Amino acid sequence: MHATVLTPTPDLEGSLDFYARAGFVRVDGATAGVPESGRAALTDGAVTGEIDADRHVRTSLVLRGEGGRRLVDSLRGTTRMVERDAGFVVADPNGVRVQLRPDDPWAPVAPTETPAARFGAFAGLSIEAFDPEATLKTVQDERWTYFNSGRNPEIIAELRSAGVPLTEEITVFNERGDVDNVIVRDPGGTGFFVFND
Repeated sequence: MHATVLTPTPDLEGSLDFYARAGFVRVDGATAGVPESGRAALTDGAVTGEIDADRHVRTSLVLRGEGGRRLVDSLRGTTRMVERDAGFVVADPNGVRVQLRPDDPWAPVAPTETPAARFGAFAGLSIEAFDPEATLKTVQDERWTYFNSGRNPEIIAELRSAGVPLTEEITVFNERGDVDNVIVRDPGGTGFFVFND
């Protein structure tokens, strides 16, 4: 299965600019599923995201291709599942959407250029979970997490230099009060934690 994070945007060009400044590059799909008008797929070399200007789109984890049918079968009867044209939509126990598209073989083609990866080392998706055990069965959220093993001051400087707006500057984790962790949000509201670990 191939996983992407789908995030809505009210401003596709603004989002494309944001992601370019953050070091992501656009990728084409191996099939005609993505990208399409009003939509784009991007990667920083570790994670692939899709942005969509359709006002009905909600932030989702999208799981495509082989293995998806087994996942659909294993979730049937254990959670509310809505069938859509492109597959199925379920929600984790926190209400986070997961799109299951077992018959959609789309996968990103590796970029020809090496992405700059300005957020640092991708560490996963962050979830605010009310029921962690149940959540692990369907995992996703609106925040991507990057941990940078003490390199955050240089990463934050690079983000500033690239013109990536910082939503929150965090100073509480060091004695000098230096900004060494940040939260960044794209134009659609999807957040990125850029943390030292």
